[in-house]
Amino acid sequence: MGAALNDTQSAALLQGNGPFRGGGRNGHGPRGRGMAFGRVGDATGLSFQSVRGDFQQLVHNHTKIVRSVVEIPEGVRTITLTSDPDLLKVLRRHPREIRQYLEDGGRVRMWDPLFVEMIQQKDHIQMEVQEIQNGVEVTLTADHPEVVSLVRAHAAKV
Repeated sequence: MGAALNDTQSAALLQGNGPFRGGGRNGHGPRGRGMAFGRVGDATGLSFQSVRGDFQQLVHNHTKIVRSVVEIPEGVRTITLTSDPDLLKVLRRHPREIRQYLEDGGRVRMWDPLFVEMIQQKDHIQMEVQEIQNGVEVTLTADHPEVVSLVRAHAAKV
């Protein structure tokens, strides 16, 4: 796990001047689009509406969010920041919530082959979430090179 950002690094990222550069605009893939939900599977924990509501709040407020993606040997590390206190709560909750939703059988973007494969490989993907000042750091790793490529493609897309 990388070191937490100090105040200067956090402020630089929030202003768009940080050393981290990821694909896409404000964390929204190469064409400015983010993740959308497909059909719901057999989710038994979190509701589709709950997960979707948080997701929509993040999408609608994307101009208040700064996201960077750094490739690491076994996957990616993302740093996502906001200066909005209400949005910060959603930003920190979302990674864990979406992981739990998928583990419970929920589905997202079933029309997108990348997301279908991510869901199929979810047991081979490790996620570490760390709350940092003004945001969240998420590290996704995998043991198999094919799954590492999948994780990187996902990070570039969302």
